[in-house]
Amino acid sequence: LKVVQNVTLGIEDKFFKTVLELTNVGSSRLDHVRFARTVDADNTVDQNGDFPTTMTIDATYAVDGYSVVSAKSKPNDPYYEATNGHQAVIMYMSTDPRAKVSFDPDG
Repeated sequence: LKVVQNVTLGIEDKFFKTVLELTNVGSSRLDHVRFARTVDADNTVDQNGDFPTTMTIDATYAVDGYSVVSAKSKPNDPYYEATNGHQAVIMYMSTDPRAKVSFDPDG
C-alpha cells in the first residue's frame, strides 16, 4: 500500500489542507482498508492555556454532505484573554462519504 500525503497552506489561510492518496501497489486485492487520524487537542497549552477542550461532532456526511469533528479551547483561559475573546479551534473535515468522525469523551 502506497500512501502519499500532500499538505498545503496558503499565506493568508487560517487552515491547512491535507490530501491523502492510498494506492494498492501490490498484485493482490486489498479489502477493508481504513485510514485513521487522531490528535490530542491541547489547543492553547503553549500559550499558558488549559488542557481541557470542548469536543463536538459538528457535521456528518449522512446529514450534511461532509463530516467535521472539532476541539475548541475553553473560554476565559489565557489564550481567550490574549486574543480578545477568541477560542482556538482544531478541526478535521472530510468530504469523503466513507468518513467517520468521533472523539473520546474521556480525553
